[in-house]
Amino acid sequence: MALKTYRSVVRTAKLLIEEHGASAPLQAAQRADELLDEGDIDGSMFWGQTHEMIEEITRNRSEKDLPN
Repeated sequence: MALKTYRSVVRTAKLLIEEHGASAPLQAAQRADELLDEGDIDGSMFWGQTHEMIEEITRNRSEKDLPN
């Protein structure tokens, strides 16, 4: 993943965690699916990578540590 894309993924993942808390992974996965259904492969890949980043960031956190 290019550095610019990596930074965008990290930034988007952190924003989703802040806004959606424990449901952030679901939000990212749903967006990836929506874009895939629309034929936007690149967009779907970005949101899939964002989903993976959210999982990585939150792996060591408990749900009580995430905003609701």
